[in-house]
Amino acid sequence: MLINFKQLKNLPVETQSGQNIGKVLDIIIDIESQAVRQYIIKPSGIQNIFDKELLVNQSQIASITKNKIIVMDGTYNQGVDEKIELMRAQPHLQAQPVARK
Repeated sequence: MLINFKQLKNLPVETQSGQNIGKVLDIIIDIESQAVRQYIIKPSGIQNIFDKELLVNQSQIASITKNKIIVMDGTYNQGVDEKIELMRAQPHLQAQPVARK
């Protein structure tokens, strides 16, 4: 299945267990491989109205359908405050693993 950005934008995002996280705001593309690397998610709900965007790596996605994106439960399974901190957007960080010398 193919999906364009117009269809992807505002797509609901939830965990495998059904917890609503928010909606797709934007994507980050690796220009060398032309692949989507990260999804920028706007948290939803009145309790999250002032929260910053969440950054979800493509490896944290369990599935994408035309109706929603499902994020793996293990990525997002702590308390509400901890969940948001795990995925909060930090543009200065790389999503790829860092090799240690």
